[in-house]
Amino acid sequence: GEELYRGLKGKRYLIVMDDIEAWNDLKKYFPNDNNKSRILFTSRITNVALHVKPDRPPHPLRFLTEDESWELLKQKIFRTEVCPPVLEKIGKQIVRKCGGLPLAIVVVAGLLAKTDKMQDWWEQVTQSVSSHSIIGNAEQCMNTLALSYGHLPNHLKACFLYFGAFPEDYEIRVWKLIRLWIAEGFIHQIGQKSLEDVAGEYLMDLIDRSLVLVAKKKSTGEIKACRIHDLLHDFCLTKMCIPLDNVSTTLHIRSFLWFAYDHQSPSHDFLTFRHLRVLDLLAIWIPEFSHGITQLFLLRYLALRGEHLAIPDSISNLHNLETLIVSDGIGTTIPPNIWKIVKLRHLRIGGINYMEAPNFEDGYPLALDNLQTITQIEPSASCESVLARTPNLRKLGFCGHFNRVMGCFWFPDLDFLNQLETLWLLNKPTPRINNLQRVKFPPHLKRLLLSHTRLEWEEMSIIGMLPNLEALKLEYNACIGPSWETNDGGFRRLKFLRFYLMNIKQWSASSSQFPSLQRLELGRCEKLKEIPSELGDISTLQTIEVSWCSQSATNSARRIREEQKSMGNDWLQISILRTLDSGLATYS
Repeated sequence: GEELYRGLKGKRYLIVMDDIEAWNDLKKYFPNDNNKSRILFTSRITNVALHVKPDRPPHPLRFLTEDESWELLKQKIFRTEVCPPVLEKIGKQIVRKCGGLPLAIVVVAGLLAKTDKMQDWWEQVTQSVSSHSIIGNAEQCMNTLALSYGHLPNHLKACFLYFGAFPEDYEIRVWKLIRLWIAEGFIHQIGQKSLEDVAGEYLMDLIDRSLVLVAKKKSTGEIKACRIHDLLHDFCLTKMCIPLDNVSTTLHIRSFLWFAYDHQSPSHDFLTFRHLRVLDLLAIWIPEFSHGITQLFLLRYLALRGEHLAIPDSISNLHNLETLIVSDGIGTTIPPNIWKIVKLRHLRIGGINYMEAPNFEDGYPLALDNLQTITQIEPSASCESVLARTPNLRKLGFCGHFNRVMGCFWFPDLDFLNQLETLWLLNKPTPRINNLQRVKFPPHLKRLLLSHTRLEWEEMSIIGMLPNLEALKLEYNACIGPSWETNDGGFRRLKFLRFYLMNIKQWSASSSQFPSLQRLELGRCEKLKEIPSELGDISTLQTIEVSWCSQSATNSARRIREEQKSMGNDWLQISILRTLDSGLATYS
């Protein structure tokens, strides 16, 4: 809040906020310099708006008209198709009963869109939707949500209600949600698909039914975070079992998720929760890894946060563990016993972590078939024997000192990992210049992050020839040298390219060298003179984002926008967040 105040002080600003529940705690962070600054916000609580401006009544949002309601329903169900005349009359009856409430209309549309467009089914829905003239708007919405929920397939009901376990308006990372669903036992194997893929399909189904909202997307277009509407959250809470106030007496708690950030350890003795499957304490600072946690034998999902959390050898007691997350650490030693957990699917540990080489002849599994994620480990020969037993690894993060073999950049060969799609190479800062001559990348790599790797720009020709690469992030002097002349023939599938804290001055590139690029991000590239103008001719390019770059680089982005606009290209978006010279936030 204080940082926001300092950033706005003395400036003229327009702030837009959604769903405000209290104003007194917020207003102190917005300086009033009598310079015609404005704040616009929405609230479901009339008294909040009246408290801000008692002499001016708030502007009430009107309900949709019947024509607007019908257009919304049609767009959600048929998109570009034409609604059959036999369904139009029934559809207008349905939206009339929705009372002009957009959420009710969208939820009903999600229900109708996921079923065959049959007249008798639409008539059945018409009878099920209550008339708004009989009951209030809130109750009308709840009844509409209950209708949609009632028609969910059984395998989706628990997944949907689980959103009630998170705070209201909480943006949930998709990877976390999926792993929690799996840990709770909501996801079951379908054919040859992994549990993660099945869960991803379930999430898309809920999104298609308009029950879940997309909050953020990844650079490659995949969904990164999601959330649900406040009323949907209320509905989930009414359907969920509410735990007792005194959690110490609840011996059968299966999940414990803590969301209030605190630097103190929890006072609860988790050994009393013998049936725990999920223990998420990422919001709490933990001083040490409690050996008592390794006695929770049913645990499937464990997430902890702390700087010096040493993973004990007894971690292997957790035979059912599927996900282990240790956040904010500076590094530890990963005990070899951890590889005895055959059900382990995801291992995420912060910092530089050394992996002890296990003796696989001493009671270890021949293969870690379930393991899909390992981040972050120091690249060393000791991890090669583990990687050789992970045929289904999808994501791998190396962090630490990348050893040099005959003057070359080195980490274990990865060309045998056919399922690996995401790779992080986070090098310990060093003055050395590296090359990739001896590196063997996985064949189906889609996402690559390079940090402090200090490669010569010429090495990008090797990266460019990775046949399936879709996203490339170059950060903290990943490459060194004043200029990059991009070679022809590479980056054929690259959709996302990011530079952050790179010292590049001159970049020469053409549209033919990035034929699939959709998004370009440049952050804190203070020496870059300009963005190659020909990049604007890439037919797939949708967005160029520039932040904390030189004025000349910012101006070149604007020129690209104007050139493309003059040629009829109105879909290219240029986002200029800040410039070094002005320090002002602008958008275009």
